[in-house]
Amino acid sequence: MTRVADHMKKSFEKHEMKVLHSSSLDPFDAKVLVVEMKQPGTRNMKVQVTFTPEGIAIQGDVGLGETQRGLCSATGYGLAWWVGQLSEDYLAEKFLHTKWTKERAIEDLEYMREQLREELKDAEVVKPEEESALGDAGKERDKLIATLSRKIAALDEMIPGVDDGQVDARQLYDDLCDADLGSDDGTPGWGYCPTDMGWLAAIQQAFKRLWDEWQTKKLDGKPAAEPA
Repeated sequence: MTRVADHMKKSFEKHEMKVLHSSSLDPFDAKVLVVEMKQPGTRNMKVQVTFTPEGIAIQGDVGLGETQRGLCSATGYGLAWWVGQLSEDYLAEKFLHTKWTKERAIEDLEYMREQLREELKDAEVVKPEEESALGDAGKERDKLIATLSRKIAALDEMIPGVDDGQVDARQLYDDLCDADLGSDDGTPGWGYCPTDMGWLAAIQQAFKRLWDEWQTKKLDGKPAAEPA
């Protein structure tokens, strides 16, 4: 499942790339490289990506990270890595910190509910000719169906509360324990922020597309923007 929503991808469709600064004629050899992406004639959804020996910094109009003011990569990553074929999870691992978000909590809870519904469906399937022969097994089956139904109903009540912000991570943990839905895996909702993952991947994919186009023009001998 991709985190890049259609509106994220479309935000960069009309962008153009410009190298603002390169400490070397060959960008891949530059110790400092500053590249911007924006729509011509406006700074709408402008993104500036800076490459240094210590890593990559992303700034601009897209609110990213804890402060909504940008992101910095882990140490040691540069241009050659950035313009590669990178997965969304891999990008997140190098730029983002895990945290609890209601978006991920809702995804996790909906997945739990779907698994329980599948279990309930299987438990309810009994052939008519087998019904009278169930005996004590039939009683256990009825208990299982009642338990699964109760847990599903509890999740039906929890999900809207998480969605509207009334339930935080601590309250969700308590509610799950009360409904016998606690898990050794911890509270649902912990991980990389899905929205940040989507925007980060959209920026990287747009950058790679524009960079590849520039490199292709250079190889074809066509006019192409050169580093400033």
